[in-house]
Amino acid sequence: MKPSAEMISSLVWVLLGLGICLYSVRLQLWTAAGPGSGLLPFVAGLFIGLFGLALLLLEWSRRRRGRRPAPFWADAAGRNRVGLVVAGLCAMAYLMPVLGFLLAASLVMTFLLGVIERGRLASSVTLALASSVSIYWLFASLLQVRLPRGVLGF
Repeated sequence: MKPSAEMISSLVWVLLGLGICLYSVRLQLWTAAGPGSGLLPFVAGLFIGLFGLALLLLEWSRRRRGRRPAPFWADAAGRNRVGLVVAGLCAMAYLMPVLGFLLAASLVMTFLLGVIERGRLASSVTLALASSVSIYWLFASLLQVRLPRGVLGF
């Protein structure tokens, strides 16, 4: 039985979850003061691995019953949208150290709303700015998380 793309992608999720769990154990799960820095990544890796395993078992049981697997990405438009979202997130990861969180998030969100969702430019820019400023305020001000600052200082 030849493995399908669904089985391979599910196996990748299982291995990713396992890798996250193994790495997070090195970060210390628990300290004398309470939860360590590795506890949250361990829990996240556990969920990723378990859901990947569930998807793998589901696909395996479908194939054993003789059901023909559906095409992985039958719709080319859906595949292109996913590719553009991944490209936008990679661009944000690249731009954040240079431009800072606020500007990089605003640009990428404008791209996602304008190109992928095909919104009007004015509403895409407005929503992108409002959401980026809200997220920046939540994390930087309320939660005291240090977000990357760009060349403009914010």
